[in-house]
Amino acid sequence: SGELLFEPGDKDAVIAINILDDDIPEDDEIFAVRLTNAKGGAEIGSNDEVDIIIQSNDDAHGIIGFVQSSLSKQVEELEQNSMVTLTIERQRGTHRLVTVQWTANGNINDIFPTSGV
Repeated sequence: SGELLFEPGDKDAVIAINILDDDIPEDDEIFAVRLTNAKGGAEIGSNDEVDIIIQSNDDAHGIIGFVQSSLSKQVEELEQNSMVTLTIERQRGTHRLVTVQWTANGNINDIFPTSGV
């Protein structure tokens, strides 16, 4: 909070609010600044409040990728159906639901499915 001073003849004043940088993944942050308690005969008008949105930052929703152990796999085609599993990780922020599409490409005659969400 603070107090603004309008000298005689002044038509505007400025409020300066510092937004501190950090490395924490965060979703949108919203705060309001409101004018109250006018003195010296002035009145507060209808534009008495403003909402400030600090947009999500620092990869708030994550960075998606394969884990190191899934970057390369060698499997054998066996006498029966088999499966290969790949692990995907979400680093940094975990705010909100996210989806990732995937597709398999290359020589893919012997695999199913070849894409998904």
